[in-house]
Amino acid sequence: MIMLETLIAPLKRRVRLMVSRAVVKLVDDSLKMQGVQLALLSGETADRVERFQNFGFTSVPLAGAEAIALAVGGNRDHLV
Repeated sequence: MIMLETLIAPLKRRVRLMVSRAVVKLVDDSLKMQGVQLALLSGETADRVERFQNFGFTSVPLAGAEAIALAVGGNRDHLV
């Protein structure tokens, strides 16, 4: 049983980190797709996170707005 837990531990960690609450710090609207800087877990900051918008509408979130960040494939280096 301990062997199984050891094998599953990395998978559990990736799944647990796939979705995070965040706070918007900065917005970069000069890119092809709007990018934001997010404050995530204790002290973690993510730059140039892609922010998807509805087609035909555009907006800019205010600094301090809450967000939900998704880690594609559980990879914290690729947040949207």
